[in-house]
Amino acid sequence: MWNGVYTLPHTLLYTLDRCAPRVVLERFPSLYNLTRKGMDLNFKELFFSYLLRGILQSIFLLWLVSNIFDSTFVFAQGGETISSETSFCAAYTSILFSQIIVIYTESNSITILNLLIMIILPFFYTLATFVYSEHYFHTHFEVFLQTFRPQYIIAVAVITIALTMPWIILKCLRDIFQINRRNILRAEMLAKYKLLLKSEDACHTKLKVWLYRLMGFFPEPASLVFDDSISALSTKEKNRDL
Repeated sequence: MWNGVYTLPHTLLYTLDRCAPRVVLERFPSLYNLTRKGMDLNFKELFFSYLLRGILQSIFLLWLVSNIFDSTFVFAQGGETISSETSFCAAYTSILFSQIIVIYTESNSITILNLLIMIILPFFYTLATFVYSEHYFHTHFEVFLQTFRPQYIIAVAVITIALTMPWIILKCLRDIFQINRRNILRAEMLAKYKLLLKSEDACHTKLKVWLYRLMGFFPEPASLVFDDSISALSTKEKNRDL
């Protein structure tokens, strides 16, 4: 159950994310039509992109953790409990980092929900571990102290890179040898949209500018279609009053 709680929100928000920001779809109807028809989507792609990849990554993660944190990995002062909890923490940390990398490399519009989940979920994971675990508080405190050791940080970095790099390489090769018309059009429209977002006036607030420049978040301005419909309706009401 906790595997799903810790890892499902990233994946769910990633799969339900837009193919492009709303304003981009409204400004360029041809891109919206390609997206609405789903011309380049099929069940095989969905299966291999999410289900099969998740299964292979889980097997690879188990093998990496078992070899890095093997039976000889025991803290002299902590014992077997702290050692096993540290290996579990390394596994979950690697999963969270790998999902963040997947969102930034494969998602086409980072929404505010993605950012909130990526920032809040690690804290929720830590709090839930303290509350629902069968071990005492001081045991987990010693585990978190062990996670700041250089060898632990290096191990988590190695596991994260090993989980994500093969899929990033495959994605790059696929984009090179299997040209997708929608991806090309989407990249052109997003480039134009990014030029608009470089000015602070387009984003209304400095916070949105900071989120865009630092974290890649796409602000969502008011809908052009919705604004046009409201203005048209108000114009009709004014004409009717006259």
